[in-house]
Amino acid sequence: MADSTDSARERIGGGRPGAWVRLGGAASEGRRALEIGHAVGEVGTVVLEPWETAAAQRLKSEDPAVVVLCRRRTLIVDESESGPVHSNGLSYDQAEANGWVARSRAEEAITWEAHPGQWQLRIWDPACRTAWTEAIVRELSDSPFDGVLADDLDLDDHPLDLPLPDLGSDTQLREAHDALIRQAGEALNGIGKLLIAVVEDARRMPERWVELSAWGGVCEPTWLSTAHGRMLDPGAARQQASLITSEGPGRVPAEQLVLVRMPIAASLLRRTELDQAQEQQLVRCGLAAFWVFGAGRGRFAAGSRDGTRAHWIPEMQWDLGAPLGPAEGVVSMWSREFEGGWAVVNLASDGRRRRHVTIPEGMLGPDGAPMRGTQVLRAHQGILLRRA
Repeated sequence: MADSTDSARERIGGGRPGAWVRLGGAASEGRRALEIGHAVGEVGTVVLEPWETAAAQRLKSEDPAVVVLCRRRTLIVDESESGPVHSNGLSYDQAEANGWVARSRAEEAITWEAHPGQWQLRIWDPACRTAWTEAIVRELSDSPFDGVLADDLDLDDHPLDLPLPDLGSDTQLREAHDALIRQAGEALNGIGKLLIAVVEDARRMPERWVELSAWGGVCEPTWLSTAHGRMLDPGAARQQASLITSEGPGRVPAEQLVLVRMPIAASLLRRTELDQAQEQQLVRCGLAAFWVFGAGRGRFAAGSRDGTRAHWIPEMQWDLGAPLGPAEGVVSMWSREFEGGWAVVNLASDGRRRRHVTIPEGMLGPDGAPMRGTQVLRAHQGILLRRA
């Protein structure tokens, strides 16, 4: 393992639990500059698009401790991207020229009416996987990025009508994707870079979650939510959260990054739209669960479902320190004390299930004011406080 990779792994365990993930490249230059300036010194991990090298360079120069990753798509090539850097690593022209654009049973190139100009990549072809790996390694070999976030979330919005002439099932597609992660992870580690694999709804496949963490770490992109945008029930949420701890067998090793991202959407509260206070409520709920069940291991991010907007609250830069004991609670209400603070979350799915919670002595709120007595915690709400 190259020394620079070891250095990045050491930073993964640092004391800034917040992460900033904004994808899609839709932000204006002014907004992008504002967001990057806000991220400097406050978050432990940043994920950008691969062409945002100037932003990555600024972050690394002003904050050498931050881990900066570029998102790379593994399944789709986009004909609209002019290059020279592409979201996939391979361009549409490369894929088409080499026969790596997938074909349907009717022998037509696979695209989608909802996503014109986007085409399915044949990552089940070993030659395609090798070309993808070589392209990514070549681009990152002299780059400010610390590594790659390998993103397979196109599966949700780009369904395949299986079987194809050369692909029989979703299982085969997943196996091909994981083979790509293994090949690219080893190659990137060889040049001192990390590979963080996106594993959606990891609670359903915990063995895969651990296996794909081997080259830098893993990312759960649907923290506290289902793939369809509904809040997990309390039992499923605790099951999901158990995966981010480094305690016991079958867990991601402590030196690997665990990134969880909560998609903020009105559907989580069964509404058609959210105001700013409701958005912040959901972010705080997700962050509190991150601390209560995961003891603050890894990095927490929140943003819009499409990734183009990142959400931030002041508590995301707090390091509450080591836990003073296990999480305590019953059914939906759970809390945990830390050396530097306290967190509590109400995971109830029924909005009528309010709970009274007693605040431990010596706690301060986000504005530095003392907090004491009891508070009412509604469903899908959380509180984080620091010690005085």
